[in-house]
Amino acid sequence: MSTDRPRYTVSVDDEMFEQIENFRFENRYKTRSQATVELIRLGIEQLTQQNSSLLEPSKSESTLSPDELQLVEDYRSLNKQGQEYIRQTMYMAKQTYKKMPDLSDVEKQA
Repeated sequence: MSTDRPRYTVSVDDEMFEQIENFRFENRYKTRSQATVELIRLGIEQLTQQNSSLLEPSKSESTLSPDELQLVEDYRSLNKQGQEYIRQTMYMAKQTYKKMPDLSDVEKQA
């Protein structure tokens, strides 16, 4: 039976082959190819869901403040050169400001 769909060969180890065969028979797929395509589809669907949940933080569970969210949005709007500049600037700021005492703490001690 010929098909116009793209075709390719996949090599798997014995353990994965057994898992594919088990999935095939448990779900009553007629062919190994059908079972493999379904496993690939399920995997892609799972990855898509995971990636979308990572990219879109839950509104009710966001751990970032509004200022932090704005920084992320601004960073993402920059081109690669702008993002690199921000990373270098942040590196220098961390080196400088993590060594300096908070002035409000110094004033409280005086």
